[in-house]
Amino acid sequence: MSKKYKELAFVHSKELKIPNEIWERFQDLSKPHITFQDTLDSALCVSAKLGNEENFNYIQSLIDAEKSLKDNETFKSLAKISENIKKSFEPPQSVKDYLKNQQEASKKLYEMHKPMIDAMNEVRDKTLKSLPNPTSIVPTLEKVRNILDYGLDDAVKRTKFHEEKAKELEIAIKEIDDEVVLLERTQDMKFHKNKMVELMQVVGLAEPTFITQFSRETYKEMKKMETPTSSKHNKKYPKAHTEKVVKGLKAYWADNLPFNDNPKFLHDRKTWFNKLADENGISFKQVEKIEKDNRPIGHLLPKNKK
Repeated sequence: MSKKYKELAFVHSKELKIPNEIWERFQDLSKPHITFQDTLDSALCVSAKLGNEENFNYIQSLIDAEKSLKDNETFKSLAKISENIKKSFEPPQSVKDYLKNQQEASKKLYEMHKPMIDAMNEVRDKTLKSLPNPTSIVPTLEKVRNILDYGLDDAVKRTKFHEEKAKELEIAIKEIDDEVVLLERTQDMKFHKNKMVELMQVVGLAEPTFITQFSRETYKEMKKMETPTSSKHNKKYPKAHTEKVVKGLKAYWADNLPFNDNPKFLHDRKTWFNKLADENGISFKQVEKIEKDNRPIGHLLPKNKK
């Protein structure tokens, strides 16, 4: 395929519709993604965003096959076990946390419940062999992984393509005097920037470690240009101690700090933050960060307490 043809494909490819429940699961990184269904969700979403109808339809057929087995007792049991394992992990605060959760959750599921998983794969194997295009479990797992890997690689290439085009147009529009042409080129630039951010988001969701391969500054710039479309955009998943500290900070924000152990002296910012740090087993700096991140919008700090 020529470079020109690839570029046209990048620009004109049409996204395929993703079922809402699958898109919601795919976007939710608050819990580990450890099951076969999780992998199918990722492969379907990536294929849909790239407009790859052949891969999309293949993955959708496997999802339909999985749905046909949902009432099987072994599948029902492992679904509950998987969900309980996922819920046992605190939402990650970083990529490092996410990867750690993934590894530990996968280990819990696959090492502790291997006999059940083997039994499920036997049932899957029989189901796959009864499809219009018969296959078996091993080549199916391999093909799904290949589809996901190909999709991520393609998404990365498209991200870089749109980034380059956006930069080219950003430079070009500075030299344009014609208002009509300027408007057209500006719209083109916005299109490429939006596609770049959108594809980067998909790659980051399907393979969170990938964002570390981009410079931090480039990633920050892409996030600045992103137009939020999801209710989960920038949603924070606080740790247990964060909620306790925020509760304790309410008195500080209200400029109504209580007396300390000596009833003659009111708490000030330093003594109150130290108290919250000690009670929650964290550092003074962490309390400062939690205060800054959770400070009410438009809130003015008490005098001399900034």
